[in-house]
Order: sequence, then structure tokens, then C-alpha cells
Amino acid sequence: MDTPKVPDTARSEMSLIGESVVIKGELSCSEDLYIGGQVEGAIELKGNRLTVGPNGRVKGNVNARAAVVQGKLEGNIHASDRLSASPLMKARTSREVSTSRKKHPRRKYWV
Repeated sequence: MDTPKVPDTARSEMSLIGESVVIKGELSCSEDLYIGGQVEGAIELKGNRLTVGPNGRVKGNVNARAAVVQGKLEGNIHASDRLSASPLMKARTSREVSTSRKKHPRRKYWV
């Protein structure tokens, strides 16, 4: 199994949920988080960044400082600083989206 590429802008402290991992329940941490697998439940990242990788799937509400969605997110998302999605990936989110800044390269839309 290939190790996913973490964003260049990532800080040194990062937790990784691999493609074969499935988590059901609430998740919180005090460092950046990369999701390559599946998470069902609320995610609380106190002042940190969430990255949902291309194969990542999240079903639940998210609260983070910043979020990058490349995979699938079903639920409300609140990013206090920034929220972005890659135009080349299958980024999808549903429900409410709130952030101070949204980055939509090439007019990427949220559904």
C-alpha cells in the first residue's frame, strides 16, 4: 500500500488515517489530520488542519481551523480560517459550509 502524499504546507505534527482504516465514533486531536480512509462521526480539530485525501470519506460534522477536501465529505463543515478543494479530484461536500475564506480553484463548486 502506498503512503499518501501529505501536503507540503503540513506542519511536522500530523496524524494519518490510512486507506484501510475505518473509524466509527467521535474523533478529536490537537494536531493536523490526514484522512485517507473512512471516518463516520464528528471530527473536532482544535485550531488544526484537516485534509481529506482523494480516497478519504467522512460522514459527520467537521470543525477545524482549515480544511482541504479532495475526497468525499457528507456533513456540516466549519473551517475558521480556510476551506479548499482540488478541481481535479472528486471533492464533494453536502449540507452547511462555513469559513472566513473559501478557495475554489477553477470555480469548483460544492454540492
